[in-house]
Amino acid sequence: MEGECAGGKDHIAAMSCVRVSACSVGNGGESPSTVLFGVLQGSLMKQLRASLLGEQTAENDLSLLLSNFIETPEYRSIIESKDSTVVVGRRGTGKSAMFAKLADLWKTEKATHVIQIAPEDFQTITFRSSFNGFGEKYSLIRSASKIYWRYGLLMEMLSNLGKNYKVREKISQHPVAANHIKVWQATNRDILSKVAAAVMPIIKAEANMETSIGALHQKLELTELEHAFTSLLTQSGIRFFILIDRLDEGYENDEGGAAIISGAIAVSAEFNKKYSPVRVVIFQRDNMIRAVQKHDPDYTRNIEGEVLTIHWDTHQLQNLVAKRLNVAFNFKLENTQKIWDRSTANESPNRELQGIDGFKKCLQFTLYRPRDLLSLLNQAFFNAGREGRNVIVLGDIEKTAKTISNNRLINLAIKYKC
Repeated sequence: MEGECAGGKDHIAAMSCVRVSACSVGNGGESPSTVLFGVLQGSLMKQLRASLLGEQTAENDLSLLLSNFIETPEYRSIIESKDSTVVVGRRGTGKSAMFAKLADLWKTEKATHVIQIAPEDFQTITFRSSFNGFGEKYSLIRSASKIYWRYGLLMEMLSNLGKNYKVREKISQHPVAANHIKVWQATNRDILSKVAAAVMPIIKAEANMETSIGALHQKLELTELEHAFTSLLTQSGIRFFILIDRLDEGYENDEGGAAIISGAIAVSAEFNKKYSPVRVVIFQRDNMIRAVQKHDPDYTRNIEGEVLTIHWDTHQLQNLVAKRLNVAFNFKLENTQKIWDRSTANESPNRELQGIDGFKKCLQFTLYRPRDLLSLLNQAFFNAGREGRNVIVLGDIEKTAKTISNNRLINLAIKYKC
């Protein structure tokens, strides 16, 4: 056998090699006319699957996600400070991944309750219908949203406190809170449905939209509930971590949707500042935040400083891919670049995929989002595997990128009926 496979000496034991003309591996020993690509054999045949590096969505791949999570600066900022309330990013940038990682982290801490709110689209659509009584006036919808979210978050935390042995017997000292907890715990419905059920009778009983706002605050007895919560929280020694995701499922980027989101952010930011043992984090798509910025006259003063935007750079994305490749091929390596180079090969001096420059060529076919990158590489490795290779070349990336682009174009044509 001439030379080595792109994977290196210890990788040859698991695979044979096949000669391909007019190429170069880039290991320095082969001529430009020869390349040796790894051929899948034995146990490596099991790696021939369309999701080699994991599923594209965090919800479908929690085990792999949690064990190979990349601790970005945004993630560190959330766990080390309360400077930001809203984590913002486009689709596929890792918002749900961070949601899952934070929940997993905070659940391991003593004397904590983690409350996860991630509604389905039918739940958010139903929740939004509870704002119909306020017309399309931004200020009224935002005010109502603040009341809704204040009540909902307080009730979720009070219900958890009601189960704590330290304060369970002391709840009787707060009869208003005790009554609300009893009603709240009477059903297993989601938080949005419970809030809607509580507010709808109040709104329907009012003659006009403006008086509904005052009636909501009074009849939900928010002042009494906050007093009870403050007292019980101090006595319990419990910390609350509240994670909110997918609020924009089923929403339009209109004025009403922006007002509801703005109200949720305002209450969450207030709780972060008012209650030291409470940490609320909202994950939001960038298009909804732009809608809030457009419609909310107080965005700069009240919301802008609470926003933390997710950014991915080349180094972070390569670490993400390397961790997953390490698991997929059982390399047991620590060096990110070595992992990437073992999984790739060069076609010619001008068509390298190895090295950091090769990885950057791969990134050119993405929007620097983890989901894009994983989708591209999953399909590229699958296509290479169908040809008997467990390393990919630039041609695999280009072919896959073209297929993905064509599929997206077809989907857009169907969506807009072009």
